[in-house]
Amino acid sequence: MEGMKVRPFLFLSAILSTIYWTSPAAADTGAATVRDCRTAGASMADNPRMAAIFEADQADRRETADTDWQAVNRRDLERLSETEALIAANALVTGQDFLRAAFVFQHGKEPRSYLKAHSIALVAMACGNRDAVWIATAALDRYLQAIGQPQVFGTQFRFPDQAPVTQEPYDRSLIPDTLRRQLGVPPLADQERQRLRMQAEVEQGQ
Repeated sequence: MEGMKVRPFLFLSAILSTIYWTSPAAADTGAATVRDCRTAGASMADNPRMAAIFEADQADRRETADTDWQAVNRRDLERLSETEALIAANALVTGQDFLRAAFVFQHGKEPRSYLKAHSIALVAMACGNRDAVWIATAALDRYLQAIGQPQVFGTQFRFPDQAPVTQEPYDRSLIPDTLRRQLGVPPLADQERQRLRMQAEVEQGQ
């Protein structure tokens, strides 16, 4: 992947074309068993198991001084595996289900998990969940950095040892602030203020 120029919105356009424009004939295989959040109306309930997985994921991120991050990482992988199984079983059907699943995959440990988080967030958006917009951008940023490419929205901050808090690599020129605001992402000036606040907190804790 080194040296490859990534066009982030190719991911988005390809996935949305699958979600919105697949013809009935092309989608006929297995259609009788697939529940579609876009056509089933408001009668579908959130999956309670996905809700529990998500709550456990978030609880592990309410950091305390004695947090065992190796144990959290192991639980992250277990939650990811269970969420994968729920998706494969067509057990997730609401926008909230897919939003929660996107967060679980965002906490995976390899690039493919981040790209899948981005894809699942797009499904949540297709199901009408506007709250999934931010996780879609954050997952794509994380994926890009994981494959050695610059993030494009500015959602990712890193805390290197013996170095300032950084968002690099970061291509600030691709996405204008006008689009960032539409996606719920702070503009560049606010991002820099956030980075400086994080840096000050790091220095106070040393």
